Amino acid sequence: MVAETAQIPAELAAQQPAEQEMPDWLLADRKATIALKGAEYLVSQYRMEEAKIASDALGPQDSEEQQACMNVWIYLDKAVSVYKQAADFLEESQVKVKACIKEMELEVKSQPEAERETLLGCIRNIKGFKTHQAEKIDEVRAQIDRIHEPRKQVIEWLKQVAKDQDKTCEELMTESMKALDMEVPSTEELAEALKEFGQESAKEEDAKTGGYPVAESPTEEKKKKKKGKKN
Repeated sequence: MVAETAQIPAELAAQQPAEQEMPDWLLADRKATIALKGAEYLVSQYRMEEAKIASDALGPQDSEEQQACMNVWIYLDKAVSVYKQAADFLEESQVKVKACIKEMELEVKSQPEAERETLLGCIRNIKGFKTHQAEKIDEVRAQIDRIHEPRKQVIEWLKQVAKDQDKTCEELMTESMKALDMEVPSTEELAEALKEFGQESAKEEDAKTGGYPVAESPTEEKKKKKKGKKN
């Protein structure tokens, strides 16, 4: 399970009762664990909404399915964002725990012989934590990749819903986020999220067309005329 906490030695956990007393590498790992639980909740919500769409091939048909489509996109997008935050916390922890191990290894040399074995055992435990955490980072990255595919399909559904309702994708997402009582990103952030999956924002489309419908090229007109003569 992605959100499983890295195996922290019991003696280390017992020594860290409050956040302010935790080493920075352990605090970063705890933040990652919280973020992962949030991401998994968002994925569960996306699956519930996706189940409301009867046919993947046809996509959302009635108003209820269209609303579910918008909610699916929002939950997926939020989940990816939170998974990325978790991965960043884990990467931060890896850097800090590496520095901690290096510092402890240097400290071993200055310790009395009787205390060295205890310190070496602690170092081994922390190295085990670091290895397990590195594996967790790979799992989080893999989960982000798995979410990427359904998002591609949902963005196509979203484009169709926007067309049916005579709205832009940004407008649909803004309305749905407000309905879900979520913080609404800026227009630029929404446009960037759409662009990530090959969907141009309304502003970019207007810049290309001048805000007017795209006229057919002479080649397309000729093709249509020829097709009409054959019929």
